Amino acid sequence: MDLNKELQVFAESRLKRSLTVEEKKLIDELIKQIESEEKKPTSTDN
Repeated sequence: MDLNKELQVFAESRLKRSLTVEEKKLIDELIKQIESEEKKPTSTDN
């Protein structure tokens, strides 16, 4: 179970209801960065 992903989806759905378009854009960029980082193999992963 990917708790991080669930948390991300929950946060998105909660936050986007009350955010401005600019804030949504910033969050989308942040999420894309996080997702691309997660796809890279890292030595800290199990």
